[in-house]
Amino acid sequence: MGFADLGAFGSEIKTPNLDALARDGARFTQFYTHASCSPTRSMLLSGTDTHLNGLGNMDEWTAPNQMGKPGYEGYLNHR
Repeated sequence: MGFADLGAFGSEIKTPNLDALARDGARFTQFYTHASCSPTRSMLLSGTDTHLNGLGNMDEWTAPNQMGKPGYEGYLNHR
């Protein structure tokens, strides 16, 4: 999903619930997405970068050299 895929930003795709949120003033103007879904959701939930919140990568994609390192815990931490 890209920036222009939401109706509020000019898409031909109908997104009524997201359009209502945007109409009421909830717009992210300085947000970017991660390459995969879980880390992106972790940024939305925590308001911090994936490496700060513990999901630097999807858990099943964590490389051997990342295992056990800060930022790759695989769950939302308290940072």
